[in-house]
Amino acid sequence: MICHDHWEAHTRREKTGNMGKNGKPVYRDVLVPAGEAYGLRYSECQAIEAAWQRREIIRQQAEIDALKAQLTQAQA
Repeated sequence: MICHDHWEAHTRREKTGNMGKNGKPVYRDVLVPAGEAYGLRYSECQAIEAAWQRREIIRQQAEIDALKAQLTQAQA
């Protein structure tokens, strides 16, 4: 569910958004420093939340059924 990425320093070519005299895009090399990042895999988080919601619905339905049974006994 939690992911970790690590990368070494490297250069990356990026478009500058400008066009050269020949009509082609102009690129520049950008230095990307080494680093790391943490993230969440949202599809796995959603699966866990869906399972929790199903469990909660079952628990609530059991409580409702018990209360209905008590009400029926009290009315009898």
